[in-house]
Amino acid sequence: MNARFWISVHGHWVKLTLRPGQSRSWSSAGPTDEGYSSTALHFHFDGSSVFQQYADEGRDCDGKHGSYGDRVCRLSALRDNDPARRFDDSEPRRTTKSAARQALSELSFLDRYRVRTPEWEDAGSCAYDQYAELLNY
Repeated sequence: MNARFWISVHGHWVKLTLRPGQSRSWSSAGPTDEGYSSTALHFHFDGSSVFQQYADEGRDCDGKHGSYGDRVCRLSALRDNDPARRFDDSEPRRTTKSAARQALSELSFLDRYRVRTPEWEDAGSCAYDQYAELLNY
């Protein structure tokens, strides 16, 4: 049985399909107004669970920083998370009209295609902050 699930890449929803034993990787990097940022994702399906490794790195006015980790999701939990839940906030939020339109458009897409995402379990993570390390935090 294949593993099929959705991930968000650059604000767009992408559906991945992995066969048992198959891996897929994705990365992106580029300049920011204060330095650079990069993201890398690696997925592997062993036939019963999907494993994800991620790395987010960058540099800004506070120096280098990054977060790294491993996650796992059983095949049976690949559709357990409803990403539209984040739109269910009862607390009103100030936002621009374009941001509100984009949120409604995304919510419509999520509902129309019944997008459900993996319920990832953390299998270990760490973070690095150059400036905080220099200050012994």
